[in-house]
Amino acid sequence: MSQPASAVSGVFRGHLVFLSQQRSHVLSLILALLFLWVCPASAQLSQNSGINASDTYAIFDITFQGQATSNLDQAIYNPTNNSTSSILNLSPNARHFHVEIGYDTSDQLVLNMYSTDPTTDPTQSPYGDISKIQMRDGKLTVFDENGNPYPISLPNNAPLPMPLTFLGSIPGSSVLNYLVISNPSSTASAMNASVQYSGWTTPSSNTIQSYAVPAGSQVQMAYISKSYSSDISGTTTMAYEQFVGGWALTQASQSISFSNTQGNLSAQFSNLQWYDNSTGDSRRAGKATTPAPAPMLSAATDPVPPLPAAATNTPNLDLISLGAGPTSLLYQHGIFSNEDTWKRLDCPASTPLCTTSWLRSDFGFNAIAKPNLTSTDYLTSQANSVNAHLEVTP
Repeated sequence: MSQPASAVSGVFRGHLVFLSQQRSHVLSLILALLFLWVCPASAQLSQNSGINASDTYAIFDITFQGQATSNLDQAIYNPTNNSTSSILNLSPNARHFHVEIGYDTSDQLVLNMYSTDPTTDPTQSPYGDISKIQMRDGKLTVFDENGNPYPISLPNNAPLPMPLTFLGSIPGSSVLNYLVISNPSSTASAMNASVQYSGWTTPSSNTIQSYAVPAGSQVQMAYISKSYSSDISGTTTMAYEQFVGGWALTQASQSISFSNTQGNLSAQFSNLQWYDNSTGDSRRAGKATTPAPAPMLSAATDPVPPLPAAATNTPNLDLISLGAGPTSLLYQHGIFSNEDTWKRLDCPASTPLCTTSWLRSDFGFNAIAKPNLTSTDYLTSQANSVNAHLEVTP
């Protein structure tokens, strides 16, 4: 059950985004799980999971955590400890998910991730709260703490990207590959990686299929490591624990280094259960190795979609006087936009003195200015408009 080694590297590139871009880590967590491919039928799927219970699937809990340090070209101010430093430490809170991964009746990948963390306070957390992340029919959906899908819209009603499109019609033969393996040495060889075996004392209890592993147990471990260097360099290590019947992945970790940044990332797996349908795995493997002939191509005849209409609004400046600090802040929106661009970072125009602003909770501002420009006008004209409104503002 081998997969290209590049899949492993791709996983942790996605995990890196979870650390360095905390508010967009949701999609990175999804990508970090797509490499997981892990066999009696004691595992129970949730109701309406969308996963075919007669086919191969896996259920487990996963914890993402890590830290990174970046040396900046310029020092920045940290309002939490009232200090200035050119060293940026990133230590986001660990995130915990209960995961179901398998296939629907059409052999398409289905992934459900349920957050098991307490609901966060949006004024104190670096990310918006989520209750579930779902992948079905190649479409990613993220749900808020109330179970409502987060709305995602693109300019000119462009279709949303389909994350699995690049994998073709069959994204892998089995979701058990790399999650449960039979021979660590063979897996390491297929990955062009090294493997080391050693004993280990488990710090906490765990369950692998129907096998309970109490805390303090002496177990045999296999560590598969692979180093790489390109735009990002580091070492990926996958830790497998031996059980009756094979080896189960318990942790995937990575040390990274790039652009004056160093970090350590990890994904810990526990309470792993699964069901393996070898007939389904073979069917998907056959589809993956015998793709359908490519369609005949012809010159495109689709009309070019029209651009959105030019903005016709009269420019104005929304000024909020706070008087809480020595600094004033100007927000400038881009094309096909207005001051609503900043309603999460700052406050909506309808409630200019809201208490949920990300920046206002950390910084004291004298005034905040949010222009509403004719966003499709020449940039020079927009700049002149901003200057003109600021010059007449008291």
